[in-house]
Amino acid sequence: MAWKVNLNPNFKEDAMKAAQEKLNSAVAPAKAVLVTDKEALQALERGEKLSNEWLDNLSQKDLIEVRDVTSNSTPPGQRALLFTFFTEKGTKVLNS
Repeated sequence: MAWKVNLNPNFKEDAMKAAQEKLNSAVAPAKAVLVTDKEALQALERGEKLSNEWLDNLSQKDLIEVRDVTSNSTPPGQRALLFTFFTEKGTKVLNS
């Protein structure tokens, strides 16, 4: 059995950089950018799951109601939100 030795002094940094670039290229296409509140509401109407940030944002604008379903399995320092229904204001935005 032959061992391959890498004499590059920057091997670790190069490997980390390559791994980060590969991760970024794999993750970037999967992110959908929601531009408006109406598009976010339409995504909820289609049954798509939104991030807690979007749910919280729409809830603070009184467009939807959410339920806090944070539990012991939720990562520390985070909340888990669940969309429950559209408010009257949210329904008006959705139908405009």
